[in-house]
Amino acid sequence: MSLFFVTHSFVIIVYTFSAMAIFSDWSQKRQIKIGIITKFIDGDLSRSQTAELAGISERQVTRIAKEVKELGAEAVLHKNTGNKPANSIDAETEKAILEIHSRPEYYNINFLHFCDSLRDRHGILIPYPSLVSILKRNKKESPKKQKRRKVHKRRRRKEHPGELIQIDASPFDWLRNGKMYSLHGAIDDATGTVLGLYLCENECRHGYFEVMRQCILNCGVPLSLYSDRHTIFRSPKEDRLTAEELLEGKEKKLTQFGRAMDELGINIIFARSAQAKGRIERMWETLQSRLPVELALSGMKSIEETNDYLQTHIIPYFNGKWAVEAENKPIYVPLRADVDIDTILCVKEKRTTDNAGVFSFGNKAFQIVDAGFPLVPKGQRIEVLISLRIGIMVSYKGQIFQAIRYIKPIRGDVKKKIPRKVISIVKNHLKHGSPQWKEVWHSEQYDLSLKFLYDLFLADTDMRIK
Repeated sequence: MSLFFVTHSFVIIVYTFSAMAIFSDWSQKRQIKIGIITKFIDGDLSRSQTAELAGISERQVTRIAKEVKELGAEAVLHKNTGNKPANSIDAETEKAILEIHSRPEYYNINFLHFCDSLRDRHGILIPYPSLVSILKRNKKESPKKQKRRKVHKRRRRKEHPGELIQIDASPFDWLRNGKMYSLHGAIDDATGTVLGLYLCENECRHGYFEVMRQCILNCGVPLSLYSDRHTIFRSPKEDRLTAEELLEGKEKKLTQFGRAMDELGINIIFARSAQAKGRIERMWETLQSRLPVELALSGMKSIEETNDYLQTHIIPYFNGKWAVEAENKPIYVPLRADVDIDTILCVKEKRTTDNAGVFSFGNKAFQIVDAGFPLVPKGQRIEVLISLRIGIMVSYKGQIFQAIRYIKPIRGDVKKKIPRKVISIVKNHLKHGSPQWKEVWHSEQYDLSLKFLYDLFLADTDMRIK
């Protein structure tokens, strides 16, 4: 039984399917549509009226009416109604996905990273839209939500790999232990290839030396670096040259990092905003989203083992997924075979020897190893080289000599109690230290020696020893 009230532009339909109980779960829209077609078949509505009321073309009205006469009301249904989609996810797989997502190591993982992890770590292949649908249906939210961004003009990539390298550090809770560590990194502007990653307690000189060491040994010497204006890169007193520096022909005062780059022939360009070095800023955004999850899944707990994992897994994974082809051939300059990179990526200072071949550095005394006879005459100007890799060495007239600690009585004003934090920070980076450090350290001053290394390489402020 049905009742229609029809006007020129508005229709109210009340239709009852007394003989079609099997379609009681149909949507209201579908019931109205079949009612309109039925009235057309009965001759109560014209073809044009039916098309207007049903929201379909007159040709569709004719086709559907024919099918309704032959098949009944089921003709209105889509042919796939009631069939399970071919790409549907079964209940067991969905349950497994939700169980994996709830694990602690997957805390705060973004949806795309989780989709990659399901494929790579668990062998579950699922389309990204299907995964998003499952997670959102179960009240899961991605931490990496889309938001409106301020639009900046995109700078074109350099044409040649090695033409420009962007370098920076990012403080973040990388190990999920509540501590902010600084991850130092370098990326090629032309290809987006990560050239080096190194984790430290703070943004420091040693971290940048290690990143450049990775870059140069793996690819070669780049032409230019693009950095911020941190005092590691740019001295705040660059225009205040001493008389000695002026006589040497120096045009500006360089930091230790700047001096190392100058020796390698690398030009440093200083950015004035984060947006200017957008490639490496985008790299930090990706790593801050993905790296803590990867480190948690791999059980990384310390800085030392994390730095190994960055080299063996993270850098190859990142470059395989996001690096692009360059427009032209690389122009990295190979490091000469006769150049020891560790004697460049270090701290260098001028000192003068005394009668016993002893010199002072950082309020400590050191003696040149002379094997029973003086290698360097007294009162000579020498260059001291020191790093966590090579220990302490001396350069004199193109020759390199070893040096050891010369123990003098400790002054009464020297602070003997060294914070345990300082000792633990330095020890994390001594995996790369040379055997010479064992000769440099003296048992009763071990902690003071670690404090010396901390101030020189790993302090979070501008380096204490200039």
